[in-house]
Amino acid sequence: MSTQLNKTLVSHLSVLPQHQRAGVFVWPSLAGPELNPEEEALLFRYKPSGIVLFRRSMKSLAQTRALCERVRALTSAPHQPRGAVIAIDEEGGRVYRMPAPFPRLEPAAAFADVQREPELRSQVMLQAHVARALGIDCLFAPVADVLTRPDNPAIGDRAFSDNPETVARCAGVVLEEIQRAGLLGCAKHFPGHGHTASDSHKGFATSDVALKVMREREWIPFRRLIQNSNIPLIMTAHVICESLDPGKPATLSKDILQTYLRDELGFGGIIVSDDLRMNAISDYYGVSKKVTAAIVDEGQNPVDVSDDRYLALASRDALSAGCDVLLSCQSIVREEVVLRAIENDLLPVMDEQWFIDKANRILTCLAQR
Repeated sequence: MSTQLNKTLVSHLSVLPQHQRAGVFVWPSLAGPELNPEEEALLFRYKPSGIVLFRRSMKSLAQTRALCERVRALTSAPHQPRGAVIAIDEEGGRVYRMPAPFPRLEPAAAFADVQREPELRSQVMLQAHVARALGIDCLFAPVADVLTRPDNPAIGDRAFSDNPETVARCAGVVLEEIQRAGLLGCAKHFPGHGHTASDSHKGFATSDVALKVMREREWIPFRRLIQNSNIPLIMTAHVICESLDPGKPATLSKDILQTYLRDELGFGGIIVSDDLRMNAISDYYGVSKKVTAAIVDEGQNPVDVSDDRYLALASRDALSAGCDVLLSCQSIVREEVVLRAIENDLLPVMDEQWFIDKANRILTCLAQR
């Protein structure tokens, strides 16, 4: 996916105040099912280009639709006339967000058999069309990880298979149905989270897969989605890949994001980070946290009392490495530290063309929904 400069959009971006420039790069979350006054004020001020909803904010179908409408009203602006993109994790199995009476659906691993492709299409059609009716624009799916370690605690049955061809086929089906419904899809987690023995939600996760093997196995699903399906978003993994960059999680590695995802695989869409509040990132910056970013959001928003200053470093490092959009998924009130770091520390030292090119790619891509 290559994005030409949109002259009308660029004219809006060139006069955008610094705080709203920061908002282009950050997708925060919300504290609960209703916006509090502080959240409303921050949404209106920063106008983030996206919002991520969890089950703590989705108590009923009608309430969720009203919340989405209010978020859009607060975040609309000349550079994004339809307001923020609203995204959810909705995979089926243990990763689901939709409120009752929407059912909890089958996990990806249940659909590996090609004979179950019609059922997979039906499931994704249900997810995507209900999401669209609620005002949701983006599903963080498909999972494109190849599960080569059955004991992998982060991925498990979230992956379609240990066979890259099967994963590529199933991921293509998921993306096709998401796009048919008019939503944005997001493949995850590049460069691959399927061969780790630990969970990046809870701490460091490392992959010892050789580069040659990654090219022939882990990257087949991503390559197919880029070449055949024009995938608009790809999410990074907070995984240290020893053969690619032994010193940094992929989210913070320019070598991985630029050299391999952009240059080698030819991805021209939005690179979105996984949640910067995950312990793999806080551990990298030497911050110990007692609360972990849970794979399954059980409707709670536990208080994380750790020092948030590492997020300022993480946000600057991730954007500099090549991420376009940063997920940081507590309430936008907690994520103001990220917005301020970009506004006050990163943008003043970056070239104007860097901002224009990056923001144009993000907003042009998001306008497809």
